[in-house]
Parts: sequence; C-alpha cells; structure tokens
Amino acid sequence: RKRALRFPSHNHCRLVITYMQPLPESLSPIRAYVDRARELKSVSAVVSHQLRVHAAAVGLALRSRDAAGTRWLMGILDELEKERGALGPPEAPAGATLRALAIDIYERARKLDRPDTAPTPRDRWAVLEAPRIAQGLHASAVLLDALTQHGPLSATELAVLRAAHQRSQVLSAQLVKSLSMERLVPAWQPLGHTAQPPASPPP
Repeated sequence: RKRALRFPSHNHCRLVITYMQPLPESLSPIRAYVDRARELKSVSAVVSHQLRVHAAAVGLALRSRDAAGTRWLMGILDELEKERGALGPPEAPAGATLRALAIDIYERARKLDRPDTAPTPRDRWAVLEAPRIAQGLHASAVLLDALTQHGPLSATELAVLRAAHQRSQVLSAQLVKSLSMERLVPAWQPLGHTAQPPASPPP
C-alpha cells in the first residue's frame, strides 16, 4: 500500500524563526525560498537555514531591490549569522542534507503522482493527493535550486529539478482549472541553475 504524501503546512509546523518581517515587493523573486524555509523549519533546521542563505544571496544580486528590500536583507543576514552559531557543527555537509531532503520529497511525490490522469472533482486522488503532490514537487525544485549555492548541479540533479518544477506547475494549473482550487504553487522560475546546460530527463 502506498503511503500518503505528507508535507509540513503553515498550520501544523512549530516554527522558530525570529526575523518575520513581511517580504518587500522588490524581493518577490526570492519568496519561494523564504516560504519554503518557514515550512521546513520543523523538518530540518539546516535545510531551512540553507534556503534563507540562498534567498539572501539571490536577493543581494537583484537589480530591482529597493531600500526596503535592502533593509530586509540586512536583517536576515544578521539572523543567519546568529543562527549559524546556534546550529553548531554539522553532522553532515549542509549541501548533502539539502540534496537528500530534495530527492526524498521528489521520489515520494513521483511515486504517488498520476501524470497520465486528468484531475476531476470526482477523483479522490485529485482532491486529496494531487494538491500535496504539486506542493511537494515544487518544494523539491526549490530545494534543488538552492543547492546551487554549493556549486553546479549534476546532470541528474538538474534533470530532477526541471522535472519537478514543470510537473508542479502543470498539476497545479490542472487543479485550478478542473477543481476551482486556488493556485497551489507560485508561478516561480528557478534562478540558481539558469547558466547550466540542458539536462536529460531523470531516470
């Protein structure tokens, strides 16, 4: 029997993040990293930290950043510096922890997915499982994109990122259209891998 896919939600995670100022509009390209960091804080403090490190690096490179965005980034940089000491010596390299969670979420979501099935309101899978699958695939893509802070992705990692991102967007759009759901994942584009060459589909 397949296990239900369970992902942290805003309602059930006990979050411990001190810097909770709203994200300024000029930093909207990094919202996916910040939101996933909040969601995954109770799952892995290391992964949450890595996501916000990546968000800060991407935010500092944004030409669209305004004064409010700069102030927000200075605040999160201060928090990250304090948090780095609180985390202590890592049990494993941070990149390896980030990758492991990304691949785990992707594999679990892929096993429950039905890419050849068009969601309908009468389909129990579409109502109960498909929304979590879309959100899980999106989270996997965000995590793998954040992994680029440790260097270029391997061909396999890049293929998984692109497959997870594409499927999450397609499935979310199908659910919005067929079940009149609110959009489940943001209209986000991976930022960290754009300079890398095309990848073959994942096995």
